[in-house]
Amino acid sequence: MPNLFIWGGCVARDTYSKLGSDWAISDYIARQSWISATHGQAEVEGEIDLKSAFQRKCLERDIAGNALQIFAEKSATTDVVVLDLLAERTGVLQCPNMAYLTQSWELEQSGLRSQQSSLLTPVDFGSDDYFDLWAQSAKQVLERIGASGVPYLILAPAWARRTGGGATHAKLDTYRGRPVDWFNTAFERYYQWLESEGHPVVRLSTESAFADENHQWGLAPFHYTEKAYSHFGDAIRGAVA
Repeated sequence: MPNLFIWGGCVARDTYSKLGSDWAISDYIARQSWISATHGQAEVEGEIDLKSAFQRKCLERDIAGNALQIFAEKSATTDVVVLDLLAERTGVLQCPNMAYLTQSWELEQSGLRSQQSSLLTPVDFGSDDYFDLWAQSAKQVLERIGASGVPYLILAPAWARRTGGGATHAKLDTYRGRPVDWFNTAFERYYQWLESEGHPVVRLSTESAFADENHQWGLAPFHYTEKAYSHFGDAIRGAVA
């Protein structure tokens, strides 16, 4: 039974769910930017107010910035690492001790931000500052994963602008107040950098990216039709083989 170590969001997670019962997960790191993971423990005050154990775990791990440590512990039982960059889309917050927190939904809902006595400084996805910070972190992340000898790949889909039936929808026009096309343009810079550095990037083009109106997590530009997950699944199987 092959084991996946997943670090990313619903692109990697939903691909795994389509692979079949003969696949398992060694661990799943969600809502943790590569920037957060390479700058150590964040200094935060107060208590987390989240009812979901999964959401609390994600936030606690992000505060600890411990994704690479977890990978080191699980690499011996991992057959392939599957990454995507969805956690980067919301940006990060710089803490007083120069560590970073991912600006995730979990952080916003936890009540932590209102409990801080010191300013958390935002670094916005799409900015040059964010890209430069991310590229430095990406070198560390991928060097550590590469040194383990475990094969890895990075899923890089365009965000969908239409449903599988060809329909448009307001949820496929904008995300968090920005056009979906803006995100596609912003992410392209990251994917090109990864490819230029020789990392295995698995693309899904704009022409092939379609959103599933009946997706279990709802309609969104990064919730795809079955054909997209089959495409990524084939790449994962190839990496293991």
